[in-house]
Amino acid sequence: MTIALLIIAAVASYLICSINPAIVFSKLIYHKDIRTEGSGNPGFTNFKRVYGMKFAWLVFLIDISKAILLELLFGFLFVKFLTPQQAQEFTETTDVVTKTSFWAAQFATERNLRLFGIAFSGAFCMLGHTIPVWYGFKGGKGFLVCISTLYMIDWKCGLFATIMLCIFLFSTHYMSLATIIAMVAGTVLLPFMKVPLIPDLIFAGCVAFMIYRHHENIKRLATGTEKKFYFFKKKTEHKEQDSAQSTNEPTAAIDNPTDSSAQNQE
Repeated sequence: MTIALLIIAAVASYLICSINPAIVFSKLIYHKDIRTEGSGNPGFTNFKRVYGMKFAWLVFLIDISKAILLELLFGFLFVKFLTPQQAQEFTETTDVVTKTSFWAAQFATERNLRLFGIAFSGAFCMLGHTIPVWYGFKGGKGFLVCISTLYMIDWKCGLFATIMLCIFLFSTHYMSLATIIAMVAGTVLLPFMKVPLIPDLIFAGCVAFMIYRHHENIKRLATGTEKKFYFFKKKTEHKEQDSAQSTNEPTAAIDNPTDSSAQNQE
């Protein structure tokens, strides 16, 4: 039963999270592939940059919701079908702390089993989102799946990561930098919240993979060429567009002198 549940959790989490709303909406609504637009990343940040906020929030909500629902489901199923009774009996009758008793203790309570189910499902949600089978194994970078998994493991760590994200995003406007710092900060805090070692290690692996997926962003941050992220357009951008339009008007008149002379004759 244990092996069957692990296989079901892995396959279901991977296949469902392989469905990428950024790719789906870009094709259905705009008849384009987000992977060929902007930075090429099929995630919330690039979708917002390319197509604006109108449907970007929907991408954001679906990316988070699909991971949360799967993690809640398998957290519940792991508690229901994987009983901690044997592990509890073993640790209670063990006088000397050994490696075996240590690992048995990792599954000795319902909380530990639930957190293991959440982290296990979250890891395969991460794989589905980043290397999806439905789209030629070219997916997003996994931040939204990571932070939703962090909230499911411990909401206080998730909140701390969100605060760190906001601080660095609104101070630097580098989404990649803010996401990396936020997820590292949340991961470091997990052991202090008495999260069992196995879910902690699984989640740390997810964060490490997410950081690896940002390797191009890290290179651009190092060279100063990383694009900044704004939720709304700055006023300076509107001014630049207006000035560009005004400078284009006289050049158009120079390119077509016959039009102006014809107007004078009339």
